Amino acid sequence: MVGMLLYRAIRMKMKKIWLSYPLWLIFTALSGTMLAVYLFDIGNLLWETGKYAAPFLICLVFATVGGIWFLGYKTSGVLHGRLLQDGHSKKMAECFLVMSLAAFALLYRIHLLKFWDVPQDMSYYNMALVKSSGGVPEIAHGASYVYTWVLSALLSFSGNKEIAGLALQIVIQLLSLLLLYFGIKLLAGRVEALCVMAAMVFLPAYAKQIYCLTPDVFCFFLFATGILGAGLCGRMIGKQKKTAYAAFFLMGLYTGLLGYLDAAGLLVILFAGCLAVKEGMQGKAGYMAGRKKLLLLFLGTVAAMLCLMALDAGLSGSTLGSIWNTWLVMFAGNGGMAFPSGPDSDLMAGVLLCFFAALGVVGFWFHRKQKQDAWIFYLLAVTAMDMTSAGPLGYQIFISFGWSILAGIGIASMGIYAEEENKVKIADMPELILEDMDEIDGTGEMDETGEMEGQEEEKPKVKLIENPLPLPKKHVRREMDFDKIVEWDKMKFDVSVDESDDFDI
Repeated sequence: MVGMLLYRAIRMKMKKIWLSYPLWLIFTALSGTMLAVYLFDIGNLLWETGKYAAPFLICLVFATVGGIWFLGYKTSGVLHGRLLQDGHSKKMAECFLVMSLAAFALLYRIHLLKFWDVPQDMSYYNMALVKSSGGVPEIAHGASYVYTWVLSALLSFSGNKEIAGLALQIVIQLLSLLLLYFGIKLLAGRVEALCVMAAMVFLPAYAKQIYCLTPDVFCFFLFATGILGAGLCGRMIGKQKKTAYAAFFLMGLYTGLLGYLDAAGLLVILFAGCLAVKEGMQGKAGYMAGRKKLLLLFLGTVAAMLCLMALDAGLSGSTLGSIWNTWLVMFAGNGGMAFPSGPDSDLMAGVLLCFFAALGVVGFWFHRKQKQDAWIFYLLAVTAMDMTSAGPLGYQIFISFGWSILAGIGIASMGIYAEEENKVKIADMPELILEDMDEIDGTGEMDETGEMEGQEEEKPKVKLIENPLPLPKKHVRREMDFDKIVEWDKMKFDVSVDESDDFDI
């Protein structure tokens, strides 16, 4: 119980530090740029826009974002107080929404197959075909090589049918959606997880990937598994030290595996590392435990990558240095810079995601804590990889996911955070408990070492408290009632004894 409370307290929600403000400024500029691009394209489709139309639309949109955020903040307080108090009803509604989204995802993708039941990209399909001449050719990119093997194994059972590859893409996407939901729920919260799942169900940039038999969807599936693993590591915080240390070391090993397969997999270390850093802010004991977990996380990542590269070198007959150079060249980029990709190529989907993500820009200033630092880091990193064309794959799915989680955080920022819920609960506490809490808390705050600041040392003195025991009540004589009425002449129980009788001797 104590471990669960500690985990909820540190779950990817951190105090604002000096780095939070530059990240907020960068994200504000990025969301404004994306909104300007989308609105300008929509304006060109609907009417002829001038050169000053985009700045005017941006100012109008941000004013609308601010108004909607305040309206949503007031409305969410009413809904939270009236409709979402029952925990059982909340869980039932959540289960219904998740099952509905999973069903919609399956039906939507089956519906897309009616329009196009032939893969658009046949390169990996041709390499995965079961032939008499040989097996799967060697591919330097790890994720592409593993995906080709998986596709080849499926084609061996289906008789090289193309529809089997499309079905594989659908299954991988459905599993990724469920993994993302549970992982984001552990890392960020319930509302954010539902928003991410809903966005990824209907985003064309992700849904239409079923037409392409490429490793993009498979690579994102491995990344979603890492998201869930990071969330499970967070649940280990507050439990036995050995279990928590082992969880973070195993997470490091899996991160190293993802990094060996594709460089984008190394971004998973941001989320597990953020949990370890946040634990390190919980006093002296938390500082030592968080530092050890962060060290184990990095050691596991480095060990896994080096072991896999050494194994690759041994199987291929190369040296470890050549394998390392090949990996670096593969993800070094082409030396150029492209314009950053938006959440989706579809204009309406892109505008909606950028708009909801911009809600977090407003909500950042109205809460004591924030959740978006690690996710902004992730979005900036994957956007930079896409701009420099790092790696053989595109990272549009990863970018769409980054905007989806920030949109979920923006929507959730209109709700009531944990510290505000605590204020509501404290308002209902008895005065005696509040006085004791004030004596314990004082005016100080907890610093990074777990000690209280802002309190003067006072000499110990005797503190009298009010007697909590109830006072004795006045006894009221009880009146007996009987159902059977006894005659008066029979109500004689005294036995007459002769005075000379000495039976008591």
